[in-house]
Amino acid sequence: MKRTRPHASNRAGKTHYVELGPCPKCGRYDGERKESVNVAGRYFIRCAACGYTVAGGEALSEATKKWNRESQRKQEEKK
Repeated sequence: MKRTRPHASNRAGKTHYVELGPCPKCGRYDGERKESVNVAGRYFIRCAACGYTVAGGEALSEATKKWNRESQRKQEEKK
């Protein structure tokens, strides 16, 4: 069986996260990656400043993509 590495890891096994954009609600760069304590394997991003939350899914990368999509959409609306 072929072993595969996570796509977001380097050869030393250290995970590299995609940078989070500003909070879609308040605009501050205070997003925190979290794992649900109620449902194992579910992730979300929460703003430490205002509490705004984006539910992700079964992968942390899904939560990060949703957060950044909402953040980008909010920035484009301001223009």
